[in-house]
Amino acid sequence: MRSMHPRQRIDDFLLSSALRMRKYLKVLLWTAVALMVLLNVVLIIGYRLPREHVVSRTLKSKQPPQAVWAVISDHINEPGWRPGLKKVEHSWNADRFEVWRETYSSGDSLSFATIELEPPRRMVRVITDEGIPFGGRWEYEVKPAKDGGSQLTITEHGEVYKPLYRFVSKYVMGHTRSLDQYLRALAAKLGDPAQIS
Repeated sequence: MRSMHPRQRIDDFLLSSALRMRKYLKVLLWTAVALMVLLNVVLIIGYRLPREHVVSRTLKSKQPPQAVWAVISDHINEPGWRPGLKKVEHSWNADRFEVWRETYSSGDSLSFATIELEPPRRMVRVITDEGIPFGGRWEYEVKPAKDGGSQLTITEHGEVYKPLYRFVSKYVMGHTRSLDQYLRALAAKLGDPAQIS
């Protein structure tokens, strides 16, 4: 058996390395193309989705309306029962509405102005931050139930400004995610089962 010349071995090694590299680059290129196509599809779907949405969720509670109202209107103490909410700070805006700045364990924060308050049945809170990818308001309605308890309905009038965020909000997170998290935490605080519809 004849041994290969060292130069031939180097040439063979370089050729096989180049072929392997070409194969990996081809896979990498097709992966990049597929990701770009996927991103474009997501953006096209996002552009076609409406900027605004309205969703409602209702919690049935054994507690009377006044007890539910006492908890949902006591914003400063919400970190004690809302998971992920680290602190709440109170201030007033130029229109003399109460503003509550919520800081979350992620480090993010949002400010809400209470623009309507009719104790113990109705409250409307609106996001006041600017330059963020979403906005809107929550309308809280507390009504007595026939069984002596109450029901709280929260209606979100949301706006999602950027197409990518619209897609994520609708198909990944779901528009009712924040409402459901809030109502589950509230049910636990009230000592109720989470009967959300």
